[in-house]
Amino acid sequence: MKISVLIPTLNSEKYLIQSIESVLAQDYTNFEIIFIDKSSTDKTLEIINSYINKFPDKISLHNQDKGNLTTAFNMGVDLAKGDFFIVLGSDDVFNLGCFSKVNNAYKKSKSEFIFSNTQIFDENSKVYKTWNTNLKSVNSIFFHRVLGHQALFMKTDLIKKVGYFDESFKYAMDYDIIVKGLLNSKFCYVDDYFCKFRMSGDNLTSKYIFDSLGEKEKIIRKFCPKLLLPFSLIYLNLVRVKKYFSYR
Repeated sequence: MKISVLIPTLNSEKYLIQSIESVLAQDYTNFEIIFIDKSSTDKTLEIINSYINKFPDKISLHNQDKGNLTTAFNMGVDLAKGDFFIVLGSDDVFNLGCFSKVNNAYKKSKSEFIFSNTQIFDENSKVYKTWNTNLKSVNSIFFHRVLGHQALFMKTDLIKKVGYFDESFKYAMDYDIIVKGLLNSKFCYVDDYFCKFRMSGDNLTSKYIFDSLGEKEKIIRKFCPKLLLPFSLIYLNLVRVKKYFSYR
């Protein structure tokens, strides 16, 4: 079982080394790292190329000359040589032993959709909260239960089967693929923490939270069972209110 890790970059020098090292530190070594860069002007390319020189068989760099972040995700899927695909933010990190746990979960479950909980850390790499994502059923995802793409390993063929990441979404493209993946596969939850997600003012989640919630509403309206839809939208609006007052 091979794992393809996509790391999209755009002027990502600040935390990039931490992200790369967290992949290289894994004890399960059947993986590749795919970088897709959108014309970085800082030291991002210098950092990536220094690692390519050390690990030419494991790391590749590709340029993105058009499209948005979702476009980069789909470019990564098409370039991937691995059985499983995951997107790691250039400021996020995998926890030690993560890939081995995914491999063990796959051997036991043969699931095409393997995920865990997520730790949230700040600019100083201090963990200050967690996202627990033990889905009791597929429909749990329609009630804003958080499942971060940094903790989701999805079969590359499954992503292609469900129609790739939807490039009409700029912020909730991960939620869209999560919903489509859950509805079309057997999922496997691992009660652990695969990764740390950096929540800071630099990432899209922090800057465009309300735009992201608007896109999530479109996805919910498209995929949520009709009987559950009113309750899911009520829950989403409660989240909007909570976020509004937390950002004031």
